[in-house]
Amino acid sequence: MAWGLGNRLVFFALLWSMLATYAPAFSQNSDADSLKTELLNSPPDTNRIKLLTTLAFHYRVIDRQAALNYRSQAWALSEKLNFNKGKGWCYYLEGVDLTYQNKFSHAINAEAKAINVGKQIGDYDLVSRGYNVIGINYLRLEDDSIAMSAFATALRYINKSKDQTIKPALLLNIGKLYSKLKKYPEALAYFDQSRKIYSRWNDFSGLSLNYIEIGNIYLALKQYDNAIKIGHTSLHAARQAGYIRTKINALILLGSSYLATNNLIKARSHFEEAADSVTLTNLHDEKFRIFNGFAVLAEKEGNYKEGFLYKRRATILSDSLFNANRSKLILEYQDKFKTEAKDTENKLLREQQKVVQSRFRQRNLVLYLAFSILAGFAVFSSILLWGNRHIKRTEGPN
Repeated sequence: MAWGLGNRLVFFALLWSMLATYAPAFSQNSDADSLKTELLNSPPDTNRIKLLTTLAFHYRVIDRQAALNYRSQAWALSEKLNFNKGKGWCYYLEGVDLTYQNKFSHAINAEAKAINVGKQIGDYDLVSRGYNVIGINYLRLEDDSIAMSAFATALRYINKSKDQTIKPALLLNIGKLYSKLKKYPEALAYFDQSRKIYSRWNDFSGLSLNYIEIGNIYLALKQYDNAIKIGHTSLHAARQAGYIRTKINALILLGSSYLATNNLIKARSHFEEAADSVTLTNLHDEKFRIFNGFAVLAEKEGNYKEGFLYKRRATILSDSLFNANRSKLILEYQDKFKTEAKDTENKLLREQQKVVQSRFRQRNLVLYLAFSILAGFAVFSSILLWGNRHIKRTEGPN
């Protein structure tokens, strides 16, 4: 079934926003420079591993090579100190990195290792984070049921943990999935729980993400006044957080809401600010929505030529994103098929070995029984022969 522009828009936006929740989930307001200064004077102990993993997460997007370097150091030191917790967090970071590379099954495998370590050492925070990332990857594989199961399991473990840092991001992810399924009351309930925690922490980045999701629901429900109100709240929070991507999405939400109410002047103003902000970025999903917004705006203004040009740009970009994503999914399923095929082959080999071993044991048993019978017959014959000779000696010659 072919996707329309609107469906693609929702899918790409949802995937971005779920990945965006990693940041507040791991280390809030961490000062990378101070962490690096602390690292210089840090002895090779478990605290140094914590510094290295925190830095690895901080640089996961802005400098992937630096992130890999910090993670490698953390792994090497964890190996040296036999520090399982450090190894578990390295597995988690590997899964996050693989998720950003769209290597879904590999990411899931890495997080499964992190979860296994977390369960062994009783680190429920690590276990919860692992399930959260697994949920995101299954969502990207378009398996909503397994994604929901993973998120629910993550929530169950985080409720056992003393560290609640990931909880608002996890609640946000569950809300997004309900929103994707058009179960808006359930989605709003989870968003409200998430919002309260972010508000208590003064986490403007998390609040902005939360408000955008709520605004998108109001937009879908055609409650445009509420969408505009929450859009301005999100934009204010994004500017306070200095989070450019959330700011752009808040502007798109406002542009779309004003467009729906036929306030074309304000719609154009917000789309133009979003377009200016997105120009020097590689935020292709946001560019697509801006192009689509301008296309609808131009048509409402009666400028059909401009509308056609923007619609064409949106369609070309959408097809490019969709085909790239579809290619990644095909490669992922091929990789998964090869893995499953190898597992099946190994299973058949193990079953064949069991059959051979069973036959070998049966043959040995038959040989043992035959040998026992022959040995018994030989002993019996020897006894008879000895008995006959003894009788003859006793009787003597006649």
